[in-house]
Amino acid sequence: MDGEEEEGRKKKERTDGEEEEGKNGLEKKAGREEQTGRRREEGKEGGRRREGRRRREERRRGEGRRKKKGRKEEEGGKKKGRREEEEEGKNGKLGHITRM
Repeated sequence: MDGEEEEGRKKKERTDGEEEEGKNGLEKKAGREEQTGRRREEGKEGGRRREGRRRREERRRGEGRRKKKGRKEEEGGKKKGRREEEEEGKNGKLGHITRM
């Protein structure tokens, strides 16, 4: 698990803290950790995360995983949250979508 081999992982470099005189004599301040990822160094800011093996195999088979929010392409592209018609039930209006 070397930082050079895993390009998605971030390397942490620790700089030595400064010495400061406190009530217990000389104390060391906590050093500041710098996070330098290889993506940022190469100019790939906001790059897409590498997808896992499961998602890659599903895309190859043409199944694909559904996104949780937004348009559902396989169901006619209806938007989530938009109600087309509210059905009147015995306990008032029902909130689910009904197609007629």
